[in-house]
Amino acid sequence: MTPTPKTDTSPAAAEAQVSALRRLLPERRLALAVDMSLTARALVGARLRTEHPEWSEAEVQRHLLRLTLAGAVLPPESDDGG
Repeated sequence: MTPTPKTDTSPAAAEAQVSALRRLLPERRLALAVDMSLTARALVGARLRTEHPEWSEAEVQRHLLRLTLAGAVLPPESDDGG
């Protein structure tokens, strides 16, 4: 049995949201998804910078990449910040 996700959205509000999304053109839905992804990355990046002020921007970006591509094989770290 799959657990029911917890939400603070009423069923009526959730249905209105789904209905509005279904009326959008596919390219607009894609643009919204990309925007949400970029916003999530920015929020996680801000959290990492707060939790690890000693990290360089390259280290923050590398950790973001690791989180984004969990399980992916990444190139070895370099000393040039890239």
